[in-house]
Amino acid sequence: MRYRCLCTEIQEKDREMLESRVVPGRETASYVLLFGVMLALFTSGCATSSGISKTEALIANMTRDESRDNLALNSRILAMANSGGPSGDYRLGTGDLLEISVFDIPELSKIKTRVGAEGLMTLPLAGTVAAGGKTAMEVEEIVKTALGSRYIRDPQVSVFVLEHHSHRISVLGAVKKPGVFEVSGPRSVVDMLAMAEGLTEQSDQNVYLIRKVVKSSAAAEAPGSQPQTGSNGKSAQEAVFEINLEEMLVSGNEELNAPLQSGDVVHVPKAGSFFVGGAVQKPGSYVLKGRDITVDQAIIEAGGITKVADFEGVKIFRELKGQKKQIIEVSLNEIEQGQKGPIVMKNDVILVSSNGFKSAWFGFLEFIRFGVGASLPL
Repeated sequence: MRYRCLCTEIQEKDREMLESRVVPGRETASYVLLFGVMLALFTSGCATSSGISKTEALIANMTRDESRDNLALNSRILAMANSGGPSGDYRLGTGDLLEISVFDIPELSKIKTRVGAEGLMTLPLAGTVAAGGKTAMEVEEIVKTALGSRYIRDPQVSVFVLEHHSHRISVLGAVKKPGVFEVSGPRSVVDMLAMAEGLTEQSDQNVYLIRKVVKSSAAAEAPGSQPQTGSNGKSAQEAVFEINLEEMLVSGNEELNAPLQSGDVVHVPKAGSFFVGGAVQKPGSYVLKGRDITVDQAIIEAGGITKVADFEGVKIFRELKGQKKQIIEVSLNEIEQGQKGPIVMKNDVILVSSNGFKSAWFGFLEFIRFGVGASLPL
């Protein structure tokens, strides 16, 4: 028994000596692993801050003017709208009551007449006059020409609008309160947009004025470019005019704020959308909201780039009707240095590629953080 106890004591002492030799080695390995984890965390933080700084640099280079957004445009619409408007710009319509006088000729003074359903009215000596869609001053010139060519030398004609008949004007599309409005007196495009309570967030900034015009007229009198006409087989045809709200409200082109006529339709279409995917924080579809937006602004709307994003690997995939799909390569480094990014178009797909080295490096760091770090002894 004594011999067995001595052997047991010797074995325990040998084990203690062995452990005393091994433990320092374990502690050294633990410190090395701990240092590696800390280094990985530090490097990961630096690389993450690099992605954040790139996003911040893109934000700093953004030149988007918030005064051109739909919310700001609504404020301008309400500020410019009025209940009346200059009578001299009012376009006559069906049912309007006019008083027409020829100076120094009692028989042709204070003649009251209404504009008929076809926009026509009849006057003594002057005959049938087309007054629909014209201003009072324009009717004065027509009557003056008709009388002066046959009966009266240099007649002085005055036309006064006694009564504005109720007009039906439609505002349709992406407005807060679309519908058909009964209005009296002169109204403009801005007035009707205000009556429809302004634009929605999804509305485009190019609106369309649709008007029925006399088929025989060479060109309709309305703002914007030349009308796109389509005959309906009768005495009138429809003309479509494009009006850019940014140019009218921000740039101050008042000619685009057209006086409206009975039966006019103001159509506000919805803006298109684009998709941002890949190495961004919030991939998904975004609305253009009717404004010009560059590719860097689109990426910012998607939350900015992630830490594995390839700054030279941004591509825009664009489909054009009747053409092969177009691929536009973009450098975020060049945009950061001041170069303007390309304008995003409707249905564009923006893909921010991942950098292969960054992806492998961050995969390794994640392994160090959660794989090796979890195995360290406490």
